[in-house]
Amino acid sequence: MTMIVDIVLPIVMKIGKHLVAPVGRQFGYLIFYDRTIKNLEKQVQKLEDKRFGVQKSVEEAEAKRETIAPGVERWLKTVNDLNEEAKKFLEVEVKANKGCLNGWCPNLKSRYSLSRKATKKTQSVEELRREGVFSTASYPTVKIDYDGVMEALTDDSIYVIGICGIGGVGKTTMVNEVAKKVEEKKMFDVIVMVVVSQNPNLITIQGQIAKILDLQDFGGNNLPTGAGKIRSKILNFGRVLVILDDVWKRLELNDIGIPFGDNHKGCKIVMTSRNKDVCNSMGTHENFEIGVLHKEGWNLFKEMAEISDEGTSHPTGLQLTQMAVAKECGGLPIAIATVGRALRCKNKYSWDSALEQLRKSLVKNISGVDEKVFKSLELSYDSLDSDEAKKCFLLCSLYPEDFDIPIEDLVRYAIGIELFERIDSVHQARNGVHSLVDDLKKCYLLMESKNEEYPLMGKM
Repeated sequence: MTMIVDIVLPIVMKIGKHLVAPVGRQFGYLIFYDRTIKNLEKQVQKLEDKRFGVQKSVEEAEAKRETIAPGVERWLKTVNDLNEEAKKFLEVEVKANKGCLNGWCPNLKSRYSLSRKATKKTQSVEELRREGVFSTASYPTVKIDYDGVMEALTDDSIYVIGICGIGGVGKTTMVNEVAKKVEEKKMFDVIVMVVVSQNPNLITIQGQIAKILDLQDFGGNNLPTGAGKIRSKILNFGRVLVILDDVWKRLELNDIGIPFGDNHKGCKIVMTSRNKDVCNSMGTHENFEIGVLHKEGWNLFKEMAEISDEGTSHPTGLQLTQMAVAKECGGLPIAIATVGRALRCKNKYSWDSALEQLRKSLVKNISGVDEKVFKSLELSYDSLDSDEAKKCFLLCSLYPEDFDIPIEDLVRYAIGIELFERIDSVHQARNGVHSLVDDLKKCYLLMESKNEEYPLMGKM
């Protein structure tokens, strides 16, 4: 009998120990209801104070025309969503049940449910507030005479502007910012922005322009006819800005329908290219060159890789490796972002391996594209956590450059190649694809599109 007691008693005590905590927690939801609700209100206010400080830093950075760190933008959006959700919970659900829950109330179920929800929301708020610590909220925009570009846009003697730089240096980011500022200042009646790419299809480009101009009767199959309709529509506007992104070779703009030469009237053209000679061949009146990042590149890399400034005055072996990896990115924003994000929170062995890979990678030499861009993307691809993510990226790579990829296409392909294990429905496959696409965007292997249903494929 003694032997049985000696064996059973420790087991019972162990079971009891594991049961007491959960049961106590469930009763705590009832007993400490008021304290729980007040704590949630307190933490929401603390998060709002933190958000205000970060937002001020963002506004100051924007005033200096710096680029906001992606992690900061995502954090602010998450904070706004969570704050709205928490306030709605406090103002609607808690307030609606206040009469019943004030003091003693027989409706213990409501009291328990609200207290439990409040506890979980408080945990989410506290976790998000802890995440809101950034080494920097922004980093300097790529080196370019931004004021010069804006000034050229107001100069009536200049109507063709070139922005030049190697692939991955940030030309598209630059023209997107120009378009945003021009729209805010209402400098033009309409802004037309299209991607040209390495092998342009003029009919496709015409179709994109016609859609932006809202040309209802646009045919779309005859180049001269389409050009005439586009030209007529553009000239009917007072002032038009046409942005041609990623031009690889000379284009006959008149063939597309873009007013050029003596008949340009109020139409101005901004183009980006990896080759200054291409801009000159297009008759640019002024060219602006984008350089790589230097000291500011290290700041961006630290933000992407979440590297602390602590101890950098006497760097450790890991920190020296991290600096060497950053140097291999060559000051190119796209390389810095992809490599930094891929190595975030990795150990020293991963950093050593990455440095070796970046130094030894042999890449195909393509005119206008720095080899460091290819190396960085290769490393980012190799660092993906799952085979599903890699296969999803390869599916996206089958599409043409700068193509808006329909999510539903990826869903069908994922089902066809049995990308996911234990998927029982199209709904589950769709959720899986959305999750993979989101991961690829966070790694900068896919670019954001204006349409949420289309994850734009990154360009080289």
